[in-house]
Amino acid sequence: MTTPVRRITTLAAIGVVAFAIVAGGLWYLLWRPARHVDVELGFTIQFSPEWEVWPPGDGANARATRTIHGVNAVISVIASDVRNFPDSASYRDWWIEASSKGSGFARVQDGIRETPFGRLPWTLYIFRSQPGDIRMQALQYFHLRKGNGKEPDRAYIISCTATPDMFERFRPDFEETVDTFRADPVQTGSMTTAVP
Repeated sequence: MTTPVRRITTLAAIGVVAFAIVAGGLWYLLWRPARHVDVELGFTIQFSPEWEVWPPGDGANARATRTIHGVNAVISVIASDVRNFPDSASYRDWWIEASSKGSGFARVQDGIRETPFGRLPWTLYIFRSQPGDIRMQALQYFHLRKGNGKEPDRAYIISCTATPDMFERFRPDFEETVDTFRADPVQTGSMTTAVP
């Protein structure tokens, strides 16, 4: 290899490495997933970079939102202590029965989703939200973690909500996020939001 060719090759290699370092740094700072970790309630869930993570509120222990074409979608996790449910599916049936008493509720479909964490029963339904009585579509996944005898069982509901016309557009994001959900043994501590 001649000296000019070697010099050009070396400069090109340096340019590629520099580009990779800058691109990796920008990804790390601006485009990395956010993992929500709740030590007290014993769960984690990861939101992809398109989702804006919000602090807990409105009854949710974790939540994130994303807007496409002016339509908001929300993913939330609700954790609560429960007793006397044999499995996640029975908790789902109880929850949906209690929730269906509101006006405009229509249960569409039930199923089981295989996730890396395990089998999560789900329900798809349509309801009318307040205020404004807007028609919404929701997909809820249910997980029941048995307590250790001293602690009660803990139920987790992962809710994915959008308007019916945009729901299927958001659904792949919903399922990707649900696949990152993990529930840990009962612990104590405070809630933090961390990024890997």
